[in-house]
Amino acid sequence: MNTEKDVEEFLERQELLESFEIVERLDGHNNQNFIVKSGGKKYVLRKKKDISEDQDTLETERKVLEFMEAEGVDCVPRSVVYSPEDNIHVISYVGADEVNVEKLDDERLASWAREVAKINQLTFGDYKEFCENNEYSYSEPKTISEEAEKWKKDLDSIEEDQRYADLLRFAEEKIQVFEDLETSKDLELFGLSHNDIPNSTRMGEGRLFLIDWEFSGFSGRPYSDIGAIFAHNMLSEEQKILVKEAYRDVFDVPEDFDNELKLTRNLRHLSSLIWCLGRVSDDKGDTEKYLDYARKQKELYV
Repeated sequence: MNTEKDVEEFLERQELLESFEIVERLDGHNNQNFIVKSGGKKYVLRKKKDISEDQDTLETERKVLEFMEAEGVDCVPRSVVYSPEDNIHVISYVGADEVNVEKLDDERLASWAREVAKINQLTFGDYKEFCENNEYSYSEPKTISEEAEKWKKDLDSIEEDQRYADLLRFAEEKIQVFEDLETSKDLELFGLSHNDIPNSTRMGEGRLFLIDWEFSGFSGRPYSDIGAIFAHNMLSEEQKILVKEAYRDVFDVPEDFDNELKLTRNLRHLSSLIWCLGRVSDDKGDTEKYLDYARKQKELYV
């Protein structure tokens, strides 16, 4: 399949983008991304790879970006064109400079944390109303204990192998923590979580933006985004305190916030470990890379 030709044909059909130039092509894990110039502006065209296991994630991204725009969030790209037939989503270009949040100065880091908190405050109840008003489909969010049930099924489907037998036993033991976890059943109050935030901050025109919303969803613990940052980014203890304080300025966190962040951090490590074992079991290639990453997640679990 000639993907670039397919993209050019798609762009030629768009009245919004009458004249265009593809200036760059970037190959991602799930999508092929094209930087497109049109009418003096830049856009990012995201096309889902045919081999991707998650074929509806660009639709999720489109709905969530439109929802955040309706809610006044301005630190994210704007959805411009979405085509389910072509599995293509065109969004506004916000900048190419990837930002490691641990390298931000204190003022920018605090600002970043407050923006994340504002997004985490957006509720499923409001999203549900937005989708119904726009005749969009939506799915109810799952509690962490329900997610743990899915992980158990994923583990059951992984073949026994001496290369990772210790990792399987570890995952089976730790998953019990999340199976028994109490979570609010009021789904309407679940908050919006990015779910893949550690490498998703960009700098454009002197501002920070959060990109890649295709795996976002609603959670009873939306501050898991902060837990993920603590899990995967090398923040100093002083930076972690700064992030928590700035986050608290906006989000009404639980009294045991530190323990909650530890829990969501472990949640991230365990889910990543199980995902890696699934890739190895299904022979998706790069076996040693996935096993090394899974072992790292076990080491980081606290």
